[in-house]
Amino acid sequence: MKNFVKRLRREEGFTLIEMIATLAVMTLVLGLVYSLTVFGMRSYHKISIENSLRDEADLLMSAVITELYTFSPDSVEAKIAGGTTAVVLRKNGVQAHVIEIADGKLSIAPYQDKGTNPDADPDASVDPIGAEVTRNIESTLTKDSSLTVDCTGFTVCQSGTLSISLELEQTYENRPYQLNMQSRFGF
Repeated sequence: MKNFVKRLRREEGFTLIEMIATLAVMTLVLGLVYSLTVFGMRSYHKISIENSLRDEADLLMSAVITELYTFSPDSVEAKIAGGTTAVVLRKNGVQAHVIEIADGKLSIAPYQDKGTNPDADPDASVDPIGAEVTRNIESTLTKDSSLTVDCTGFTVCQSGTLSISLELEQTYENRPYQLNMQSRFGF
C-alpha cells in the first residue's frame, strides 16, 4: 500500500502505452454498450409495432365477426368490383348490411337496395348509410386484403364459409412492417 501511495505523491503520469491500452479498452466497452442500447431500442419499437398491428387486426376481425353474428343474415352475397371486395348480408330479402374492403379501408354499413329506397341514386347499386371501421387505426390495409364467400356455385348463399384475409401495414423509420391475418368461419 505504501508503494501505491508513494507513486501517487510523486506525480508520475501514465506512459503512452498505458494510455493507448486504456483508450482501446474504453472504446471497445463503449462501442459494445452503444450497440446493445441501439439494438434494444430497435427491438422495442419492432415489438411495439407488431403488437399494434396484431391488436388492430384483432379489432377489425372481431368487428366483422360481431356484425355477422349480431345481424344473423338469411343469405350472404359476395361482390367484387374495381378493386373493391364486399360481402352483402341480407335478412328477410330486403334489409341488408355490407362489409367492404376498398381503398385500404374496411367498412361495415347498413344499406338498402335501390329498389326498396325510392330516394336512392338510380345509377348506384346501394345507398350507403354506415361508417368506416378502420378510421381509428394507425395501419392501412394492403391490396392483398380480401373477403370471399365460399358456397356451392351460387352468388347468393344461405350457408357456407366467409374467408377474411387482412394484411395490415405500418411504416416506422421508412421500414414497412406487415401482418397477415386470415380467418374462416361458417354462416
